[in-house]
Amino acid sequence: MSDSDDDQGVGQVGASPHNAVIGIMWKVIGDRRRMFFVVPPADSYSTKLPARLEAGDEACFLFPTTTFGKDAKPLLARIRESRWRWFIIRRVRVGVYATTGERFMRAPDSSVRRFLAERAKAAAA
Repeated sequence: MSDSDDDQGVGQVGASPHNAVIGIMWKVIGDRRRMFFVVPPADSYSTKLPARLEAGDEACFLFPTTTFGKDAKPLLARIRESRWRWFIIRRVRVGVYATTGERFMRAPDSSVRRFLAERAKAAAA
């Protein structure tokens, strides 16, 4: 996961020609109750879903920071409702899921974790 001043991004490199990426998800490890799905915007910078990836192909999905608070409202609410926000944020994973039922998840980098903390705090105000 990468970021800039205006966008947050999720990327995936294809490993199998039988996979097609059908969505983007966020999950808090240990939270069995829910996963959070975010639909990427229909812009020229994001790969259109579903995206069939051959081995070595890459899909990239960018989320504008201006609308992230609205788009990821359930995730930010989950972070905000916790007493230990940084503990929850460190347990967040982001990734994609495929038509084969596989999930490809990883921890966001430190700048994205800071971004999540800021957005959760701003949503509380």
